[in-house]
Amino acid sequence: MRTADGVAVSVTDSIIDACDNTHTAFASLDGLTHGGSLTLCESTVIGKLAARSFPLISNTIVDALLTDGDDWVSPVWALQRQTGCTRFSYIPPESRVPRQHRCQPQYAVLRAVEAAKEKNPSLSDVESEQIARGVRARIVPAFTSLRYNDPAYGQLLLSAPEAIRRGADSGSEMGVYHHLYQPQRHDALSFRLNEFLPIGLDAGLIYVT
Repeated sequence: MRTADGVAVSVTDSIIDACDNTHTAFASLDGLTHGGSLTLCESTVIGKLAARSFPLISNTIVDALLTDGDDWVSPVWALQRQTGCTRFSYIPPESRVPRQHRCQPQYAVLRAVEAAKEKNPSLSDVESEQIARGVRARIVPAFTSLRYNDPAYGQLLLSAPEAIRRGADSGSEMGVYHHLYQPQRHDALSFRLNEFLPIGLDAGLIYVT
């Protein structure tokens, strides 16, 4: 998506796909500088974002990565960060976005470091950074397919981190399939099946895609 300065774009229940997370998904008309303002809700983005502002990013996955020698300073780059909110979303590390609320992996990093400090109050900054790097490496989006027209295009893998699969504000998954409430449906079906199973048997769910 390429927009002129002053344009406001709102995206809901959609996928923006630059075909690679190192490519540019949203920027100005020249593809090099900041585009207009961008609002993202219940969506999945593959690629880098550069917008004048992000009024709201909610329940969204942004899978973006800088390459060596990249001219961008951040994979998700807001020119104005004093306004707007980013909530219950996956935002790549080192992104320049408005205030984050329970976004991954930042939220998981904070919890992991706090837990480590409770066990070891003298935890050093170096040790904290090592913990943070481990969490960031572990909590990343993983998709069944990113090939357009595949039945599972944009679908999160069942093995994707639970912080993303159940990280939306409703307890559902982040991203474009948030509205399907797959985690809740899985839990409800498993609960009901177990009610009717003979003693000693376990039920398992096998997904078609």
